[in-house]
Amino acid sequence: MLPFYDFVQRRHQAKVFEPDPAKPDEQIFAVSQASFRNLIANAEMFRNASGAPLRMQAGYVERLTPDAFADFEDGMHYVMMHQALLATMIEFALFLFTQSVVMPDIGKAEEEISPVMGKDQPPGLQALRITIEDASVDPERDRVRIPRCEERHRAAIYMGLLMSRFVWFHELAHCINGHVLFMRDQRLSGTLISAAAPLGLVRLKTPERTADDQRRLRHILETDADLTALDWLLRIHNGGAENIQGLLTYDDAQRFKMTIIGTYMMTWLFEEYQRFADQSDNLTHPAPRARLAALTGLMREAASHPSIQSVMSEIEETLIKLETQLPGFQFASESEVVMIDDPALDAALEPYRFR
Repeated sequence: MLPFYDFVQRRHQAKVFEPDPAKPDEQIFAVSQASFRNLIANAEMFRNASGAPLRMQAGYVERLTPDAFADFEDGMHYVMMHQALLATMIEFALFLFTQSVVMPDIGKAEEEISPVMGKDQPPGLQALRITIEDASVDPERDRVRIPRCEERHRAAIYMGLLMSRFVWFHELAHCINGHVLFMRDQRLSGTLISAAAPLGLVRLKTPERTADDQRRLRHILETDADLTALDWLLRIHNGGAENIQGLLTYDDAQRFKMTIIGTYMMTWLFEEYQRFADQSDNLTHPAPRARLAALTGLMREAASHPSIQSVMSEIEETLIKLETQLPGFQFASESEVVMIDDPALDAALEPYRFR
């Protein structure tokens, strides 16, 4: 089992980014990583069908592309996030808090100017584009992306940390749910990626699986990871397991709203990342509306308790209002949910799962 930095260097030809919490510009990275590592400290309690424990390491990879992924080698699972991904999430969260409709109970939301994002200005990717293209900064253009209210600026950072937590746990879900090992043994190329229809048992066992079959399979696994990750985030919230002290300064309802809105927007932001990477939409990940619809169902289930039903209504109202501010974004109804209940696939995954 290779140490994390050796694995990243040899397998992915990259360097590990280990943030220094003493450096102000690296503190956010350090908090996100430390929080996740602390929350998964007892990961070895999970066992697969053979009784083997889940062994894993997690950290950042030093790359200027917004990405995260899970891998496996020699008995060890690896969860990796490119440092650029967290940077884009923080930038996008800051933009969200320039919108007066987002968390209006925090700070002076009425003083925010609520700019509309242009189609040529993908949210979360401006700083990354400027860095890669060595472009000049436009202070007038970029100023509108930052909340005017200091309290809202601070809240945006915490929402960005919650968004990063969703990504960490999404990749962890690929490990615990058996996706990584299953994909390895199935010898499917590409990164893990919801399906319009379930993948039948016959095709699942057919070596000559078509490209559409492979895409459908990856889609199912991606949506499964989305739902598992959100479920874990809600367990952390509801179980009093929050380990980022700054988040505890917000009340339960505010943290719930930040968790849900951040998770929902993160799934949509994946589409922007794919466009940035010049990937074909729906090639490796589900169509954004399909992923969002699946999350809508789980969110409403989580909000079934009367005490937070009104909070869920606020969240949905906020997301609908954001449609006019974010070109290409649409709130997805639960009726658009992707079918992921596939008994044959469940049976095939069972030997690989950790419980």
